Amino acid sequence: MLAEIILPLPLAQTYTYIVPQEFEPQISVGQRVAVNFGAKKIYIGIVLRLFECGIEKKYKNILQVLDNEPIITEQQLKLWQTLSEYYCAPLGDIYTAAVPADLRKDKRVKSRSKPIKADCEAKILTEQQTETYQKILELFKEKSTVLLHGITSSGKTEIYIQLIINALQQEKNALFLTPEIGLTSQLMERLQRIFGEKLLVYHSKITDSQRVKVWETLLQNTENKVVIGTRSSVFLPFKNLGLIVIDEEHDPSFKQSDASPRYNAKSVAGFLAKDFGAKILLGSATPSVESYSNAQFGKYGLAMLETRYNDIQLPEIQLIDTKESYRKKRMKGHFSLELIDVISETLAKKEQVILFQNRRGFSLALECPECGWVQKCKNCDVPLTYHRLSNSLSCHYCGYTVGNQRFCRECGCVGLTDKGFGTEQVQSEAQLLFPNFKVARLDSDAAKKKNSFAEIIATFEHKNIDILVGTQIVSKGIDFSNVGLAAILNADNLMNFPDFRAHENAFQTLVQISGRAGRQERGKVAVQTFSPDLPLLNFVCSNDYPNFFKAQMAERHLFNYPPYCRLTKISLKHKDKDFVRSAAEKLAEILRENADFSVLGPDNPPVEKVQFLFYRDILLKISNLISYKKVNAEIFNAIAKFRQIPGYKYVMISINVDV
Repeated sequence: MLAEIILPLPLAQTYTYIVPQEFEPQISVGQRVAVNFGAKKIYIGIVLRLFECGIEKKYKNILQVLDNEPIITEQQLKLWQTLSEYYCAPLGDIYTAAVPADLRKDKRVKSRSKPIKADCEAKILTEQQTETYQKILELFKEKSTVLLHGITSSGKTEIYIQLIINALQQEKNALFLTPEIGLTSQLMERLQRIFGEKLLVYHSKITDSQRVKVWETLLQNTENKVVIGTRSSVFLPFKNLGLIVIDEEHDPSFKQSDASPRYNAKSVAGFLAKDFGAKILLGSATPSVESYSNAQFGKYGLAMLETRYNDIQLPEIQLIDTKESYRKKRMKGHFSLELIDVISETLAKKEQVILFQNRRGFSLALECPECGWVQKCKNCDVPLTYHRLSNSLSCHYCGYTVGNQRFCRECGCVGLTDKGFGTEQVQSEAQLLFPNFKVARLDSDAAKKKNSFAEIIATFEHKNIDILVGTQIVSKGIDFSNVGLAAILNADNLMNFPDFRAHENAFQTLVQISGRAGRQERGKVAVQTFSPDLPLLNFVCSNDYPNFFKAQMAERHLFNYPPYCRLTKISLKHKDKDFVRSAAEKLAEILRENADFSVLGPDNPPVEKVQFLFYRDILLKISNLISYKKVNAEIFNAIAKFRQIPGYKYVMISINVDV
């Protein structure tokens, strides 16, 4: 008997091993086995297939069978193979991403916890929530996926809870996906009160033993559970899955782009739902253009929730012309006098303030006022960000950090000037402007310590912070009851970005931040911008998603961007800049021999060099009518042809499907 084994390595193939006779009675598909690979390396692999073969060939023996029962279900293995084909990712990469590290190291961790008892009922739905809930149930009779477009603070979570209760009553498991760990912690407390020990939590900040415990609980399937987690939760060993809820479905965090497999959890959820016959609910106040177009064209059902909970009005939005404020000398640091006034009014009412700036650090760079020199990362082609609290310069791509010496390396000038501003500087200026109030910061720097994210959120919720300065984190669906004002310090750096989704992302971020204000009574939003007349900002001020959507669709149709096509990005990287440029040009030339897609580039990405490697990108625009299997086969054939050219065999290539 032979066994086809998946190894936890970035390899494009599986490997065959002999099953020793003594293991034959106990081995089965989905079990872990120890195998020798290479000279002396031993890895824990997964049995993909068992078969008999009469052909004599020299294979190595399996060293040990580690499980009495499979730890990977057949449905999981089927999903892995589908994802490998769809995302052009080795099965080994999917195995590594999907399975907790302890299960890849021959560990079975039996962690013990205090059972959590449910102590209160779900909230009674309002009349409109009830109508929307019933509409979703009706749509589920015909559609496998429904989009819930509900404005901020309309009570979407209560509808999710009722749908989960409904799934449990039908003896089905449910998966609740959120884009951020921070959202998970806040939602978890809310859901635990309702579902008690039926609730399982799964994300990267829990320990590996906790992840293994969730994995084993789902494998046992003794009672139906609710899993709340981030994107990696789609890889859990579900049985009898009935419902997948994807909250803040527009959020780009559902897409993994920095490592293989470069998957989108929403798409994986689609494959999961198809396997189980489960239903998917996508929820957002600012749906992605692709999801909303699917709802408009009938692929998804569409349900609406158009009023805020308790009929509270949407916040009043004030646009502040920063260019005019600078001209009239009505700025104090990066705060206009209009913004200072509205913050003062809010604090006087004992309400809290959120200040949004989409950059962390004190300044984006330090620049020489004499010659314009900027210190860049030695590994990456980016300026180092200045962090004043640590008095250091840091690269936000590779982590390279140096102490701040405050002089120009080119001309010797002392006294470098700040270029741009980040959350540290906003916090510092806010504390100077409002010295009698507590100012705190919530960004990835402030949240590095264990549980610090949850602690900052809890402190703000308990009104022990008056002004909270933050990055994108503060916009993502967190429910604060006492925020009277949400302010955006610089809306332009959201909109002026070289990406066809820049205005979509800007609209979503601005509306979501606006939604943090006035959850109990009508709040205010202040937006500082150099471009107050942009149509996008008018759509934000009027919360006009339908017309924003129409404008985006017209633009994307004109230039043939999703949802009118699919995009796949092929990235090449090498330590030699000229070599990778010529290699990318050759690969693009080979790709252009195919008529099933158009080839754009190669071009430089926004950051050309990361960790000593130079990048070049090729973008493929693919017709929606052509199957992904056909396209991916053509991509692999082109790469194989490229690899045969002397010198190009070892150029690093990554494929990112559905960018």
